[in-house]
Amino acid sequence: MIILAISAILCAATLLWVLAPIRIRSVFYVAAFTCALLSLGLYMAYGRPDLPAAPTNIGKGAEADYRQMMLDEFAMMNRLSKNPDDADAMIRLAALRLAQGRGGEETLRLLAKAQTITPKDKRIEKIKKLLEK
Repeated sequence: MIILAISAILCAATLLWVLAPIRIRSVFYVAAFTCALLSLGLYMAYGRPDLPAAPTNIGKGAEADYRQMMLDEFAMMNRLSKNPDDADAMIRLAALRLAQGRGGEETLRLLAKAQTITPKDKRIEKIKKLLEK
């Protein structure tokens, strides 16, 4: 919040400096104030303070990570098609879906089924806690 206030002050100071050649003071202050409000409104509408400064990896690294996650997901699904009671594959598939941001009802069903097969597996509770966040 402090960073947002400092940014707004710097934005207003920059606008005051840029718009200084305007000779009519009322137009000058109205234009600066309007620009500051517009930028704040755009940030409030589209800004995401919870995202990191570089939200995505750029280049082949991100593509390779995505490809590997998809290959791992297909491998786990293949294991489940051969053995529907493979609790390890269920847990790993749930973790992959959580990492992809696709933790939903199906992921919870996988974890519930895995818990009936291996009730003492600590990974299940950890994944459930992460899904609740």
